[in-house]
Amino acid sequence: MVEKKSKNNDKKRLEIGVACIFRDGKVLIQTRPKGKSFPGKWEFPGGKIEEGERARDCVAREIREELGGEIHVEDMFFKDTHYFDNVVLVLLFYRCFPRENTEFSPQENQQIKWVGKEDFAGINFLPTNYRILKKLAELPELK
Repeated sequence: MVEKKSKNNDKKRLEIGVACIFRDGKVLIQTRPKGKSFPGKWEFPGGKIEEGERARDCVAREIREELGGEIHVEDMFFKDTHYFDNVVLVLLFYRCFPRENTEFSPQENQQIKWVGKEDFAGINFLPTNYRILKKLAELPELK
């Protein structure tokens, strides 16, 4: 996991690789599993980048581990930084597409669903996901 001291008051810095997986004009979201912070809130799948791991490799690994599926990881299209009391959270959002014949199956008892931008307002997302929602609404991949 990439944990560094940031230049911001020596806070721990966590870098998270996040998958925005597009299919048929929708994007895949999941709930946070029980036992983790903010259980039941919706988010985009992903996880902590491990020491020596490339962000795009982290994204593919996390999808295999969390959703049992394979994806094409394309470009990082959005970076979002959040400052908390003792941590700086850096979210790296990647444009992704399912590999042919891939079906996703939650591996951590989370819920998943495909949503369009018109659905965003009615979903209880993590507070750290609200800026990406604005960016996603502008993308041609979402209808």
